[in-house]
Amino acid sequence: MENHKGNKFSFSSFLGFLSLWLIFFCSALFLKSVFLFKISKYEIFRNNNIFTIFEVHNTGAAFNILSNHQEFIIIASFIALLILTAVIIYYSAGISFLSRISMALLSAGISVNTFERINYGYVTDYFYFNLFPDIPVFNVPDIMIVIGASLIIYSVIRRK
Repeated sequence: MENHKGNKFSFSSFLGFLSLWLIFFCSALFLKSVFLFKISKYEIFRNNNIFTIFEVHNTGAAFNILSNHQEFIIIASFIALLILTAVIIYYSAGISFLSRISMALLSAGISVNTFERINYGYVTDYFYFNLFPDIPVFNVPDIMIVIGASLIIYSVIRRK
């Protein structure tokens, strides 16, 4: 993470991260309810043949790997969340705003998917891009994970 100024804990910086996490977490749950309401009301929503919204229950991780291995995925998710939290706490004094946003996006996406796995035994995916038929159905938390991880990689590369 950039602008590292030591390992002094900054409560305000950590509180900023938690605020961002909460906003992203609640937004993902809200958007899911909006999209699933559309699905239940209209069955399938198609927008100019670009994307389709329909409900799929995914018992695996990305690209449906580790299908039906919920316990392993949940444990791995908790480990990832613990590592992200430790990094945020350790580097809180010197972490940049971009890094804070990226880690909040990543951890909120992981948290929402883990929340669904624990409560339902699957993750609900609902976006499918017709233009890219090889990309599987995905959801808002998946988008958060990809954007968050991409921004972290960008921050690390930019620092070098």
